[in-house]
Amino acid sequence: MSTSRTALLVAALLTLLALPSGALRAETLVFDGADVLPASGPRVPGARIVVRDGRIAEVGPADDVSVPGDARVLDMRGKVIVPGLVDTHSHLGVYPRPSVPAHADGNETTAPV
Repeated sequence: MSTSRTALLVAALLTLLALPSGALRAETLVFDGADVLPASGPRVPGARIVVRDGRIAEVGPADDVSVPGDARVLDMRGKVIVPGLVDTHSHLGVYPRPSVPAHADGNETTAPV
């Protein structure tokens, strides 16, 4: 799976986790080992993110963030996560395959204003 596709899947997962806590079953998840790009501050390599009841509870270096006993741990090594990123519209240059005219809508191609 390509890095951009994986990043999109992780972003989609975190978007789902941003839903009101009643929208998902109560569960504690740990995303372990990903490089985290926080909204403020430097990149955190090999980080750990704890999500409780659909909300981000803790983010930091794996050595500083403990894994709750009831957590389901997801191995995210080699992935990049931007916690809390909710993007309703973007142009990431992601084009579907096969490359046929019907799928050529990845970016706007008309003249700019």
